[in-house]
Amino acid sequence: ALDSSGVKVHKSYGWIERKHGIKKHYIKIHFAVNINTKEIIDMQITRDDIADSKAAIDMINDNIDKVYADGAYDTLSIYKILEDNNIEAIIKPRRNARDDSISNIRNDNVRCIRELGYKQWSKLKGYGKRWMVETVYSSFKRMFNEYCLARSFEYIKKEIITKVWIYNMLINLR
Repeated sequence: ALDSSGVKVHKSYGWIERKHGIKKHYIKIHFAVNINTKEIIDMQITRDDIADSKAAIDMINDNIDKVYADGAYDTLSIYKILEDNNIEAIIKPRRNARDDSISNIRNDNVRCIRELGYKQWSKLKGYGKRWMVETVYSSFKRMFNEYCLARSFEYIKKEIITKVWIYNMLINLR
């Protein structure tokens, strides 16, 4: 399952930032999670202005059978990579999606939702399994908080990589 979440660049003291008009900065962490083991199998760390689908392109490889993702990943570039690697795409199409895309997988999802409705499509495809990535983010942020202590992007990346390594170690102890 693929998703992203924001992490504050440093521990903020809300009222000071509001008083002085300091802009809040975030770092986006993009996780690829094994839904069976809850292990983070790949990640990208980007600034907050990078689209989720762009970061995900580097996380998709041919060792994956299925990809569960929300509407942020409903892009032709993602579907093309998934089709090229014979990976099943369980990605929620956007509300205004039409079945005139180049991607056959996406067209099938759009038609299925139109014919059966979202709830039936979700049950049929097992889309609810995507929530495992949300569970991982929740656990990760409870363990390590929602901010980084490092200030420079280079050290923020190292800090998050270390936290992911520790998280996976703790998950594998069970």
